[in-house]
Amino acid sequence: MSTDNTGKEPALDELLVDGDALRAQAAPDADSDKQDMSDLAAKALVSKAYRLGDLGRSDEAIDIYDNVVLVFGENRSEASRLQVAMALKGKGDILERLGRYTDAAAVYENLVRRFGNAGSGPLRIQVAEALLAKAMAFRSVGGFDDAISAYDDVVLYFGDTLRGHAARALAKKGETLETLGRYSQAAEVYSDIVKRYAGSDSSELQEQVASSLVAQGHVLERQGKYEECIAVYSQVIEQFDLATSPAIKERIGKALVSKGKVLGTLGRYHEAIAVYDEVSERFGGLGESLLSEHLASALLSKANRLGAMGNYQEAVDVYDEVILRFGEANEPVLQARIASALVNKGFRLGNLDKYEEAIAAYDQVVDRFGLSTDPQVCQSVASALVNKGNRLSELGKHNLAIMVYDQVTSRFGEFKEAAIQERVASALVSKGSRLGSLGRYEEELAVLDYIVRIFGDSKDATLSERVASALSNKATRLGAFGRYEEAVAVCDQVVRKYGQSRDVQLQNRTAGALVIKGTMLGQLGKSEQAISVYQDVVSRFGNQVEPSLLENVANALVAIGDEHAGLGEYREAMDIYDGVFEKFCLAEVPVLRESAAKAMVAKGDVLTHIGKAEEAIEVYDQVVRLSAKPEMADSPQQSRAESASGEAGPTDVEDVDPEDHEAERRRAKDHEPTLASAGPDIGVHDGLVDGLSDPDDPTSRERAASVLMAKGNKLSSMGMQKEALEVYDDLLDRFGSYDEQSVQELLGRAMLSKGYRLGDLGRYEDEIFVYDRLLARFGDFEAPSLRESVGKGMIAKSIRLADLGRSEEAAAVYEQLGKRL
Repeated sequence: MSTDNTGKEPALDELLVDGDALRAQAAPDADSDKQDMSDLAAKALVSKAYRLGDLGRSDEAIDIYDNVVLVFGENRSEASRLQVAMALKGKGDILERLGRYTDAAAVYENLVRRFGNAGSGPLRIQVAEALLAKAMAFRSVGGFDDAISAYDDVVLYFGDTLRGHAARALAKKGETLETLGRYSQAAEVYSDIVKRYAGSDSSELQEQVASSLVAQGHVLERQGKYEECIAVYSQVIEQFDLATSPAIKERIGKALVSKGKVLGTLGRYHEAIAVYDEVSERFGGLGESLLSEHLASALLSKANRLGAMGNYQEAVDVYDEVILRFGEANEPVLQARIASALVNKGFRLGNLDKYEEAIAAYDQVVDRFGLSTDPQVCQSVASALVNKGNRLSELGKHNLAIMVYDQVTSRFGEFKEAAIQERVASALVSKGSRLGSLGRYEEELAVLDYIVRIFGDSKDATLSERVASALSNKATRLGAFGRYEEAVAVCDQVVRKYGQSRDVQLQNRTAGALVIKGTMLGQLGKSEQAISVYQDVVSRFGNQVEPSLLENVANALVAIGDEHAGLGEYREAMDIYDGVFEKFCLAEVPVLRESAAKAMVAKGDVLTHIGKAEEAIEVYDQVVRLSAKPEMADSPQQSRAESASGEAGPTDVEDVDPEDHEAERRRAKDHEPTLASAGPDIGVHDGLVDGLSDPDDPTSRERAASVLMAKGNKLSSMGMQKEALEVYDDLLDRFGSYDEQSVQELLGRAMLSKGYRLGDLGRYEDEIFVYDRLLARFGDFEAPSLRESVGKGMIAKSIRLADLGRSEEAAAVYEQLGKRL
């Protein structure tokens, strides 16, 4: 730019004359001096508009861009044509920032129409940029197909010349296809990028290749093609192993973390941990922000895997490493990782029965991040409070626990993010369960009603599932009060709200509500109506393939048989039981084979009732053969540690890495009839326990705990006290962190039985310690069976103390028991 006689550059406005003068200078026949001045004026105007746009003075900037197009639009000068193109692009960008996406797209289209055939490099770049921007504008208003067409135009017209722009267009096209759920097409696009540019020397294109491979892996992961997905992530790591570009290193880090997560999803925990260790080895000494994020994610995922394997202390140690390494970080993403590490540390400390330390970890989350407004961090704070309430409950501090659950509601009740609302719903479910355990049933019902009132209109599938769960729990509680008609009405509410949903989880809730409704009608003596409802379950969901839905179908069929048996129609009942067995006995999914076993147990009971003992024994033998199949041990016990919801009772919330989109919502099933747990052979118990369905499901937990309790008692009766102790410990370890009353009653009985067996083995101090644990954990509970277990434990303790000559201590225990009674 020229200077005046003072040596200063003239202000922009001094370069701009009135419109007529500019048009004269911009005329096609203007001499070269005038043309140079015209080009300079156009450039000055565009520069001024850019600056006004940066200052937020959008209207002024748009006016100048319009003037540039009006004044210089017909100028044949290449320099002026470039400024006109830049003016159109600048105007479109401002309109897009203002949310006027349709107007912006029209401006970009104008640019393409004017200059689409341009031969010069700078103008072609403007056209390519306009097409990319046009596509983004279309995406912003849901015009995904139009966006894809624009991306295709970039590749068609510039694929051989502006390769960087073409690669960007293909990458964006892949993202758009992912948004539409067209994963196979997206994978093909990412593969096309790799084929086109894998041999390029351009660092920009190599980065696109690495990014596309990572994106292709994610798409394969979404499709459940895990082995192919792992192979693609491995390709990124191998192909770019020696890369020095920070951007490509970041892609390697992302590929490693993603590969580890997929291995974890497949249950290949040791391989996953080895991958996470590789992240630490590669990037542990580097300070780049993005690599630090991947390192934090890798360590966090490694700890999650260790916890899932039952290596709780090792998991705690790795969470501590995350906190130590990144504890002072200010980046929001790293702060979210720290908060998540603290939540999960508390989760694992709870697995180790270190409840006070767990509560301290949760308090750290609240103290450090309680004032954060970042949604991911707030999610961790809410998780910490929910889990703290659960730990307080296990320490018998029920009123404090309820206060903590109320904190979740008061702090986060107004948040709109679905993940945080899910935590609020979890807190409310936990509060309701706690109130129910304390016998405060009307308050429990009020909480369930509140859940429905607050979240009943939500379109979010997870929250809708919680609402359906709350309604189902309410129906069950009303049934326990004998208020069967009200329970039926609540079940009808579930069916009205969610009966037409295509979401599998909500379909499962609908099926469960119908089964509960049938049960209530049966209690009212309305057997024909009950059978009709159960048949509705079969007709609605009998052809589904989802195991949880088929389990409800099986339950409904068994219930139909039970109703016929109750009416004395024994032949009809047994025919139905046989049908269930034939349909599900060879199912690949253990829970469906369990349903077949359940039907046979029911048939055996009918045969016993009508005096056909030999035939009943044959049927029970069928159950033994079915239950003892080795393949019924396929279900990993660790899966409950990966759960992130709080269905049907106070269930801990484990923070899942937000990028781990394979972390699924657990299937929701509750209130089905309980399977008879005892059998004539210990192998039956093992088969039933290992063959149970989702360990996160409350009913499955109750069934498995019942079977373990029966197995322990069976071993004890056979004089195998050490083996019995191992079974009781297994029960306490598997289900010790759950708060459903039915499971807690079994935990109390297991602790009491464990104490007895320790006494039989002469381990008296260990015996006394177990009785003390029983009192500490369940001493304040109101449930009669728990009060009975606690009372028996105190009596056994006092007797043991007296036998050991510790009479004063024994007397003190009796006195304590007297006060409690």
